[in-house]
Amino acid sequence: MEKGQFNHSVKVPKLYKCAAKIIEKVTEGAGSIKQLVYEKTHFNTKALFALVMTTFQKTNEINLLLKRTQLLDKEPRLDPCLAKILISELVWGKKQLPRSDAKPILTILAYEQAFHAHLSDSSGEFSSGNSLIITIAASLNNGR
Repeated sequence: MEKGQFNHSVKVPKLYKCAAKIIEKVTEGAGSIKQLVYEKTHFNTKALFALVMTTFQKTNEINLLLKRTQLLDKEPRLDPCLAKILISELVWGKKQLPRSDAKPILTILAYEQAFHAHLSDSSGEFSSGNSLIITIAASLNNGR
């Protein structure tokens, strides 16, 4: 192997790679979640859709975790969309990642304790945001 080339490790499971591509395309405005999920020829569209939806629903929390842990700064080779998918699966989805020697999975697992610590520290930040949304919705309904 020549100097300067990166030695790729084990491949990340296809479910996570497909979900990361969908996150990237939706963020760029290249289609809707549903359209992109069903456009893919993945064998498990239910799991793919659930994973993508959970990731988008928890975007604020995931972004806060990425900011507080400085994961993307410390691990510049890690794909941000794949990182978001793996964090979503680890923290809110199956609560575990598959046993694998894939570098992105090992990287996210190395930060697992930090994610849980930061989430428990910031639990009040997100509940107050939800109450603000509820308050705004209630005031809009009262105006009818």
